Amino acid sequence: MKPSFEVVARASKQALNPGDKLEIAIYVSGFGPTESGKLGFYFPIGFLAEDPKSVAKGGSVVTNLSSKKDPATNVVVPLWDSHPFPLGVVGNSVLLDEGFFVTKGDAVSGYLVSTTGGEFDWKGQAPVKITAIVSKMAARGDHTIPFILTYGTADAMETSRFDLAVHVRSFVERRFYVILVVVLAVLGTGAGVIALLLRLK
Repeated sequence: MKPSFEVVARASKQALNPGDKLEIAIYVSGFGPTESGKLGFYFPIGFLAEDPKSVAKGGSVVTNLSSKKDPATNVVVPLWDSHPFPLGVVGNSVLLDEGFFVTKGDAVSGYLVSTTGGEFDWKGQAPVKITAIVSKMAARGDHTIPFILTYGTADAMETSRFDLAVHVRSFVERRFYVILVVVLAVLGTGAGVIALLLRLK
């Protein structure tokens, strides 16, 4: 059986303001024998806030899985094991342990559907969690953050790509958003006052 895996990324926010905190959860889904993989991802230049050490300010990459072999069955199973790494402002890569790719259990009771460790949250955390702060100077508009998973098969190296789309609001968008919230609040208050007056009649 030839291994086949896909990487999926989910952002805590799709629309961001400059200076916002961004969290990205990474999952690996698929099947087949492979011992390890590598995840590469690239932020647009100037997108992340940078500290004097040339790493992302307030940023980190945390991998939350490793693996262990059951001595009784000789089967490799995923294991919670958290490791934080600094986040680069542009290009990053992290090694993924075999625990991301081995079977965790049946996805649906009664059906032979194998699911990997990389498909699930562990202790409330994604298999890979990225935390970053959007630069106050980040270009306004749409951005794409590519995530590329590389893993080995018996014949060759295979890759899977997922493009995460996010949007950085401009000043006009942020101002319109604030005005909209205020208008809705005023309308809501006005509706409440009218309802109260009608009750008093």
